[in-house]
Amino acid sequence: MNKDAVKRLSELMSTLSSLYHDVDGNMAEVNRLFAQEEERGTGGGKQSNVLKELSREASKYSGCHKVAGETNEALGESLRRHVGNLQILMKPLDEVVREHIPGGRPALTADNEEVVGRMKKLVGKVKEMKDQRVNLEAQLRDSLLADDITKRLVVVAGGEEELENVFAEEMKKHEGLTTLLDKNLAAQENIIRALTEANAAYADERRAQEESSKRRAEVIEDLIASYEAYDDLLGKLNKGVDFYTKLDVNVGKLLNRLKATLKVNS
Repeated sequence: MNKDAVKRLSELMSTLSSLYHDVDGNMAEVNRLFAQEEERGTGGGKQSNVLKELSREASKYSGCHKVAGETNEALGESLRRHVGNLQILMKPLDEVVREHIPGGRPALTADNEEVVGRMKKLVGKVKEMKDQRVNLEAQLRDSLLADDITKRLVVVAGGEEELENVFAEEMKKHEGLTTLLDKNLAAQENIIRALTEANAAYADERRAQEESSKRRAEVIEDLIASYEAYDDLLGKLNKGVDFYTKLDVNVGKLLNRLKATLKVNS
């Protein structure tokens, strides 16, 4: 951002404020003269018509002045809200990042470093157990599909009990894989339990991390909003200065005409 950005805005706001007070003062004088003339009573028809015309003009300028004054006040509030951030953005980028944007993560304590290390190991172990289980399930499925015991069942002469014995005997061929699967599932449960305990111990640190990240995002978002507001503020202030420059001239002319007319009346 231009190093004179805030200076330009401040100068424009100062100029606008000065013009506003000039117009305000002249409008107050116009109103005072009208009030004074009303107390004394107006003159003849021609002068009265001139005063009526001047009064209508004064009313128009007064309305413009009131509406523009409210806009000026809003501009001033917006400038005050953004000027701090704009001053920050005028600094070198590395300085902005180093001094004004919170770090993404606060430093870990020794205890939390240990917890984080344990969690990483446990998460790795969970993945390892999952991959192993998928592999064992695939082996068991292939083994069962390849194990055709149809011929043996055909020659079984006994009843249901003998069939059960045959099935039990045939299943023993797959006990190695099923035993490994049982161990895998048991280990998985133990790892998940340990991971849950470690996660609970890390809760405070995790909240601190989340709050730090949130604060960082808020600061960056606020700086971006101020950066984007700059052009809008600059444009509105320039328009305000142009408007009040013309209004100041017109009200000044009105005041002079009013003074001249009242002088004639007197």
